Parts: sequence; structure tokens; C-alpha cells
Amino acid sequence: FASEMTGDCGVLHYCSNSRVVHLTAAHPLGPYERAGVALAPRSPPHWDSGGVHGPTIHRVRSGGAWLWALYYMGSANTWDPRDGTHPNCTRRVDPRTGDRATRRVGLATSASLWGPWARRDSPLLGPGDRAAGDWDYEDVSNATPLLLRNGTVLMLYNV
Repeated sequence: FASEMTGDCGVLHYCSNSRVVHLTAAHPLGPYERAGVALAPRSPPHWDSGGVHGPTIHRVRSGGAWLWALYYMGSANTWDPRDGTHPNCTRRVDPRTGDRATRRVGLATSASLWGPWARRDSPLLGPGDRAAGDWDYEDVSNATPLLLRNGTVLMLYNV
């Protein structure tokens, strides 16, 4: 699973033009083939309507069954509320790169690596409360879950 930029945009548009694709290979070193899109931005007003980026996938046990847990960074489509379109950088660099302040950590689960993926309506992790003195009050991204033997998850993330 990897991030893929859309609309001929570069990495600066990861908050507005990124989606998660499923790649397969017969060997860990490749070559890899694109199997399809696993997660794309949802339509506004979803919290992950701008871009979905930076996937990490883990096999987890939930209620006696094994599931795949796909953690990702999502951002809101807040840069062009008039038409809801994503930037297209085919002819030039589009300055609408999305709102980094809307970055959140999301979780999608599936019984199969091929999907379908069930997403939460709310982010798994968002910024803390600045007024309360929380250190992560701006935004959160780049989830790296550590799955512990006792079934708990320790989440490392960027602010």
C-alpha cells in the first residue's frame, strides 16, 4: 500500500491530491503492479475529503477474527468550497495545496487486503486542546502504530 498523487500534482499536494493504492508483487523487492485504489478522498464534508496519505497496514485480532487495519493521514477539502474539485497540475503548479491544519489520523479495516475497506466517520486521532495546554494542539499526521502483545496500540505520530 502506498500514496499516489493525482491530477499530475507533486508531493506538495498531499493534503489535496493523494490517495492510497494497493500494489502487489511476487517478490518483496518487486517489480510491483498497481492492483487498484484502496482509499480515495471522500466527498465533503467528510474529514478526509481532501487527501488520504501515508498508509501503514497491520494485521490485528478483533473479537476473535483477524482484520487488516489501514492507518492513514486524512485532510479536509477546505481549499475550494465553491466547486469541491481537487487541483489539476497538468499545465502548471496549482497553488491550492490543501489545509495542513486539517490533518488527522484515520483507520480503515477489512477482512481482506483487497477490501472493501470500512472507514470511521470520525478520525481516530485529532489534535489536542490548546486551551488545556495539550502539546499536540495543531494537527496530527504520519501515524505509526506499535501493536503490543497485550492487544493495546501505542500510536506514534507527527505534530
